[in-house]
Amino acid sequence: MSNRFALTGARIFDGDDWHEGHALVVRDGLVEAILPTGAVPSDIALVDAGDGLLVPGFVDLQV
Repeated sequence: MSNRFALTGARIFDGDDWHEGHALVVRDGLVEAILPTGAVPSDIALVDAGDGLLVPGFVDLQV
């Protein structure tokens, strides 16, 4: 069985674009998808990330 959940509520940066109103789906510790929050399957646990930012590692946000 996989460990699968979706982070919601945060602004998500995928390295190219910002996504608001989306969820970051994680399976077994790896990013599986970025989906509109309403499109997350009902069998996936939701984790509220508050009003935070989700960005890939090693991204310089000060540029």
